[in-house]
Amino acid sequence: MLPAYVPGDRVVTLNWSPITVGDVVVFVDGRTKLVKRVADYKNKVFLLKGDNVAQSTTVYEVSRASIVGKVIYKY
Repeated sequence: MLPAYVPGDRVVTLNWSPITVGDVVVFVDGRTKLVKRVADYKNKVFLLKGDNVAQSTTVYEVSRASIVGKVIYKY
């Protein structure tokens, strides 16, 4: 998520807020929590991608249940 988010940034999330395309979310991938941006929403599946297209080429397809929350603040 460089340059908007760097390793060590902390975020605050809301888990009851509606999620739309363009929002940044925290989600669970196995045992890891990742921060990605919502690129699309189709058939109840969110497509999540990183902002840095040169280094972040993976597109994650996740359900709403895998999303911890929408990022509302970073510090």
